[in-house]
Amino acid sequence: MPRLQYMATLSQGVGHTSPLVSKDNVTAFIPTDIAFNQISRDEVIALFANRTLAEKTVRSHVVQHLIDLDLISVGMDTQLTNLAGDQITLFKQHDGRILVISPLGIARIVGQNIQASNGIIHVVDTVL
Repeated sequence: MPRLQYMATLSQGVGHTSPLVSKDNVTAFIPTDIAFNQISRDEVIALFANRTLAEKTVRSHVVQHLIDLDLISVGMDTQLTNLAGDQITLFKQHDGRILVISPLGIARIVGQNIQASNGIIHVVDTVL
């Protein structure tokens, strides 16, 4: 299992308003720590220093639906709205890989359908 500490720490910094702890029946697309290491050090520092930016980032990775990726068919687009209000698309490629397409980038699912106490976690390789 990839390390997911950056997002856990970011969510804790947001506190009780974090959708990762305050909402039920959510699907979270959690970036790996490697994904956070791919953005600039200055961006990471700004993200952790600015509560508003941190909350928007956490909300960008969560939708208010339970999404079982095993139910997505090859070639199928699934349109969702994340809790930041942005449209995201899930797309299953012919090789079985699933992409998360958002206004901020494209991430690949690298771990899926992990049960959490309040929903489902899918691990992604990019911070959205």
